[in-house]
Amino acid sequence: MRWQASKVRAGAYDRQHLDAGALRESLEAFAANWLSVIASDTSVALNRVAIGQAGALGR
Repeated sequence: MRWQASKVRAGAYDRQHLDAGALRESLEAFAANWLSVIASDTSVALNRVAIGQAGALGR
């Protein structure tokens, strides 16, 4: 989870010029970045390891 979180970044906001369009663009960029991170081979492998460990611990 830390690796995934470290790869996803929120946009920088200029409060003076923040409007619905700028916020929408930033949210779309964040979502695209987040999806590319969680769908990466590394992320899928890390999630499989975490699931395997949780299963071994009976969680």
